[in-house]
Amino acid sequence: VGTVVKISNLYESPSWGFESEPFYNCAILIHSYSNADEILLQILKNKSTEFLRKSNSGNRVLPDFIIIGAAKGGTTSLFNYLIQHPQIKEPYKKEIHYFDYHYKKGLNWFKLHFPTKSEMTQDGENCITGEASPYYLSHPLAPERMKKLLPKIKLIVLLRNPVDRALSNYNH
Repeated sequence: VGTVVKISNLYESPSWGFESEPFYNCAILIHSYSNADEILLQILKNKSTEFLRKSNSGNRVLPDFIIIGAAKGGTTSLFNYLIQHPQIKEPYKKEIHYFDYHYKKGLNWFKLHFPTKSEMTQDGENCITGEASPYYLSHPLAPERMKKLLPKIKLIVLLRNPVDRALSNYNH
């Protein structure tokens, strides 16, 4: 026996590019009354953070660089090394896939994954941000889309011996 908490009926604005998808529409079964408040608070915190990110897409920056390459070609490793630098701000997630899978979601959707303009200054120094989506290398429309939106983007392309890459892909 537990407590069922239903959160529903709040919809995202179509102006954010999400076409009225339900923002909160879930039922959560909480098994213990002792931790119900804690779990509900964490859920609301996560959803409110997501909501705030989505509500200020106009204040977010576009990437300064994009890492592309073959699967198992080292894109994740390079991305992880780069974001350790204090002047490189990490996007919300590494593989955004805007220029291949999510292009129809619009520019605001893409910008939601990057830091705000105010977050791009570290101790008076300007910072940069970027993403790593390996499939951009082979997607037929990605280069044209990138050039149209980000004509001065810095592309970092990682290539690997095809035999080593295939074996690594097979083993993992």
